[in-house]
This record gives sequence, structure tokens and C-alpha cells, in this order.
Amino acid sequence: MVVRKRSARKPSESVLEYIKRKKWAYEESAGRLVVKTCPYCSDSDKHFYVNPVTSQFLCFKCDVNGNLYKLKKDLGDISPLSSLPSNFNITKEKYNKVRRGVLLNHKALLGDPDGLETVKAKWGFEVDDVKKFKLGIQVKGGKKWIVIPYFENNKIINVKMETLPPAKKKFRRLKGMKSGLFNVDDVNRKLKYIFLCEGESDTISLIRIGVKNVVGASVGARGFKPEWYDLINEFERIYIVYDNDVAGQEGARKIAKRIGMNKCLNIEIPVEVEINDVTDFLSDGNSLKDFQKLVVDAKKFDVEDVISFKSILNNLESELAVSNNIDGTGYLTQWTNLNKLVGSFIPGDLVIISGIAKVGKSTWGLNFLLEHALMGIPTLYYCLEMRPERIVTRVVSYVRCVKKDEITRDDVIYVRSLYGTKPFYIAHSYSFTLEKVMDTIVESVKRYGIELLLFDHLHFLIRSLDNTTAEVGNAVRQFKLLAEELQIPIFLVAQPRKLSGKRKRPTVDDLRDSSSIGQDADTVIVIHRERVKQDGSSSDNNKPLFDNDTEVIVDASRYSAGGIAKLYFDGELSRFFQNKKERREFLNRVYGGVT
Repeated sequence: MVVRKRSARKPSESVLEYIKRKKWAYEESAGRLVVKTCPYCSDSDKHFYVNPVTSQFLCFKCDVNGNLYKLKKDLGDISPLSSLPSNFNITKEKYNKVRRGVLLNHKALLGDPDGLETVKAKWGFEVDDVKKFKLGIQVKGGKKWIVIPYFENNKIINVKMETLPPAKKKFRRLKGMKSGLFNVDDVNRKLKYIFLCEGESDTISLIRIGVKNVVGASVGARGFKPEWYDLINEFERIYIVYDNDVAGQEGARKIAKRIGMNKCLNIEIPVEVEINDVTDFLSDGNSLKDFQKLVVDAKKFDVEDVISFKSILNNLESELAVSNNIDGTGYLTQWTNLNKLVGSFIPGDLVIISGIAKVGKSTWGLNFLLEHALMGIPTLYYCLEMRPERIVTRVVSYVRCVKKDEITRDDVIYVRSLYGTKPFYIAHSYSFTLEKVMDTIVESVKRYGIELLLFDHLHFLIRSLDNTTAEVGNAVRQFKLLAEELQIPIFLVAQPRKLSGKRKRPTVDDLRDSSSIGQDADTVIVIHRERVKQDGSSSDNNKPLFDNDTEVIVDASRYSAGGIAKLYFDGELSRFFQNKKERREFLNRVYGGVT
């Protein structure tokens, strides 16, 4: 299981030590630290509460909340060019502090001949370019960093930094602030085209030779934020100018697929020694006319369903470069014993999750999604069975390892700080049809870049009492076709029929209403837990319905032999563990002393 130790997230200085260092008057109450005077609103009636374990704080007077890192930063104990609040809801004072830092860095670069020469040698930028884009320089950790501010509506929304030679290339950015498009304020929406580059240097390089309507993505080759979709989608032609390496071309294709293959043209930078991007191309002596030739030669991405041999080779190279797995990179679960049976789930897979009611099918799928969302992989939980508030309760229980009826506001604040900026989405509707569900999924993949989807559950879609078998078969086939079309794995919860005789474990043949479920699926996973025997006595009131020991049965698989993996389910914490020992070790790291 992927376990992220909380100890690794704690700052070196505890929140209690920080309070003492600030010489704040405080007292302890019910396991909380109560600071007499709020450092934000100056209320002195003991409304400022701090959790000494999680370092989360909350003022019940002014409602400000956060963690120790935010507290230190807001009070000026951390450099203003390190981070800003995650929701960009900052005070005017804080914004001015960031702006002053950008202006000071800009002035420092203009007064640093060596720095200007390094910037020119590395990117070809002249002083006019430095002035136009307010580029700056900062010395930190014995290294020089070029400082690149992002503007939107003439307001700084983020700052990105890159080390200058001879230091090894590293990047930093203000993680809490908005991930905007570079140069977005210069976009002319009256034009029919826009150029999308893979970063700031390429954007500046094109602008300085006279190219119009150029913006740069701020989050790397594989990143495209949902909030950029509407702007980019306005244009009739989108020229994607990404690096000519595997990652760049893969990222370009993903963007084109989301926006629309017919609107996007791929500008291919010639693959030559020491030429990786458009900045290298221009630095190698090429001019505006040379770039215009690339624009004329720009081609749409491969026609859907028809892929060139070259593209297949590039895809294969990409997969091998990332994972050394010729079958594709895929998505592994956090349970290693299960991975040995099923391998990875690859784009286009339809995975059926089944099991009798209340054994943990939805929770298992939700655990899987949450771990990948935490790694930055866009995931969607499309649930027709539970309201979003109930789903979120499960998420909080899972992340904080607390029982659902013991969740506190501090727990919610912590989960928001951890997952608030992660690409995890929930879809829910009371008014739905199969067609509407499919449309929602397609739009979600386009807008949010969804890479993993769990739909819960199949039989909620079936309205007919007379043609159930046909409707189920059609729905499953539509999900399979959609997985192939969107090139994402889709996990589909399906109910089994009532078992007859003494059999306890459902199989692929027990999937309710249609044999085509198992036929169209690439993998069928059955979650099984034994029922706890009830003797009718009063002690039954405290007994769970099912045993914690869980069998995850890979009952059918197109690509593996299948088998049974054993997991341990803690229903109170909405979490599956590899085994009981792992549960104990995990909770010991969180709480200590758990038996």
C-alpha cells in the first residue's frame, strides 16, 4: 500500500515551539492549544485554537484557518517568494509584499551584468525582453535563480523560478497560487489562432521574433489545467508548440484530444542534436521565416482510429522510457499482492467490480482513486448511489483515519489542505440517463483531463423491467467503447444476483441481468468478505455484518491468469490495508500505541 507518513509532513519546528518562540500567551484545553490573542484579528478572548498534533489552527472569531506553514508565512517568518495561500484569497498587504519582491528581483537583474549575460547566453533574451516580462534574479541557497512572474489582468498570480548555469537545472514556483497561462494578458481574442507553448522561455522566444497570440503552459508537458480550456477552445486553430521529445509530444497529443483533434495543429521542432524546443531552434540561427515554415508544415494529429507507424513507435518508446513495460505504463493499485495478479490497468480497460451488498466495493474503488489523485493524476468518482457529502465523509475518514461519527472540523480542514488542490472530482445526479452519463464523462475528460474513472453503479442506470438484460448489455458495451474512445481505464461497479445453494463467493457468471458484462469486460474483480455468524443474543448488536479479512478475487482477466489476493478492511476508517499487520503499523505511525 502507498503510505505517506505524517511524520514526513511535519515541520522541523513544532507548533508549540513556535508559539513559545513568539511568546504568545496560551493554555491547554481538551488536547488543544488555546492562544489568548489571535495574530490575525487581534481578538483577545481566547478564540484562536491550535491542534498540537496536526498543526492546524482556527480562529472562531475571524474564521481564518490553516497550518503552521501558513501561519509562519503570513506572519513574515518565511520568505514571501516561497508560497502563497492555496486559494489565492490573499490580503492586499500580502499581495503587495509579493509584488515588491518581484520588482526588487527585476531591478536586481537589470543591475547584474553577469546575470543578464547568462540569460542571453541561455535563452537569447535581450534587456528589452527582461523589461517587457519583468524578469528578475534571486540568489538563494548559493545559486542564482531567474524569476518569471505570471500576470493576469495586470495582477501577479504566480512566480516561477529556474536556476541559472552553472547550477543544475531546478524549478520552483509559488505552489499556493494560481497556475495560469504565461502571457495571457496579451491574447487577442479577435484573431482566429493561438500558439500554445510548453513554458515561458518558448513563449518569450516566439514573441521576441514577432509571433502574435502566444501563451505558455506553466505546469509541464503533461499538464493542462481545466481553467485554461475555455480560453484556448475559443480559437479556430490551436498551434501546439511543445518539445520534440517523447514527453512533449505525448503532452501535445493529450491536449489536442481534450480540445479537439480537428482544431489543433502540431508544430514539430526538427529533431537535431542540441535542439529540443523552439528556443533551441531559434538560438541555432533560425529566424521568423524559418518558424513560419514550421507553421505552414504543421499537421493535425493522427486521424482517430488511424495511427501512423511512427506514432506507434513514439508511443512505445514513451511507455518503455517511463516503465520498461511493453504493455503500457498503466495504473497500479496500492496493494502489491493484488498487482501481482492483475498487473496494471491500461487505457481502454473496462474493469468490473462486483460483490454482494455492503462488502466494500465502492470503498475499494474510492481508495484506489484517492491514492492516484494524491499523486496528481486526475480522477473522477461518478456516484449515483450516495450524495457528495457522504462521499466526502468517507474521504475524510480515509485520509484522517478517524471514524465517520468522530470527524471534527480540524479533520475537514486538514483534508482540504491535502486534497484541495489535487485533481479529484465527484459527479452525482438524481436526473440521469445513459446518454447523459456518457456526455458528462466525455466533457469531464476534455475539461479536467480525467485519467481514471469509477462509475457506481451499473444497475442504477437500468429503468426497464421488461428489457433489463438488453439494457444492461447495451450499457456495459457503451462503457467499454467509451473507455477505448477516451483511452482511460473505466471501473464499473456491478451487482451480482442472489446466490443459490451454499455458495458464498459470487463469480463472473453471477453478475446480474446479463452475461455480456463478463464478456465485454477486460477484468472482473469480486470483493468478498465472510458474514459474521449471528446467534440472536444481545451481543449481536455490536457485531459487524462481515469479517474484516477480504478476498479480492480476480475472477476473469483478458491479460492475466487471475487469482485471489487477501486484504484487510477497516470499515470504520473506510480503508483497505494489505493485511492486519500493515493496519497496525500504519495506525501506530498516525496515533502510536495501537494494538
